[in-house]
Amino acid sequence: MATSEAPGTAAASQVRVMTADPLVLGVDQGTSATKAIVVDASGETVARASAPLAQRHPAPGMVEQDGEELWRSVRDAVSACLAGAPPGRVTAVGLSVQRESLILWDRASGAPLSPLVSWQDRRGTDLCARLAASGAAPMVRRISGLPLDPMFSAAKAAWLLDHHGRDGGRTGDRSGSRDGGRVGGWSGGRVGGRVGGWSGGRVGGR
Repeated sequence: MATSEAPGTAAASQVRVMTADPLVLGVDQGTSATKAIVVDASGETVARASAPLAQRHPAPGMVEQDGEELWRSVRDAVSACLAGAPPGRVTAVGLSVQRESLILWDRASGAPLSPLVSWQDRRGTDLCARLAASGAAPMVRRISGLPLDPMFSAAKAAWLLDHHGRDGGRTGDRSGSRDGGRVGGWSGGRVGGRVGGWSGGRVGGR
């Protein structure tokens, strides 16, 4: 049975009065929440905020999140953290993300074209087992340095392209309109106002 968890609202904690120092914003986009923190030039915390994020479990072993909900949690946490900060005071931004979680998106708009498949998800187990049975495990480790494991993004990418590719498959799209990769490429591009592909994590598109 599919289950889901409802998100809440962003909560902020302003811990001290802002000085005239330049500010640095840090964003930790995690599995259950997005957290943001602002520090000044001395490393002192100026403000912090957190916005919760729900998960869905459409079947045993499957863990998904809604891409737009994730993006809203980033915006909400950052907005709450920066409330009252003078424009232009933030001089640098650091972003930490869920690493192996994967999503497909529209290259032009940044809109998600699939659910975000969580790093916790195990839907690639059968594919990894078939590859291992075929003797591919040593080659995969030699090329990637990683074991065959559904936690890693390759098996997730195969599933997403098979189930959320154009016309329900991987083939047929040569327009470059789709892109995809780990959540850092997608959310980082949107934070920076750049919604196109990320060369470090693309799985679709041209």
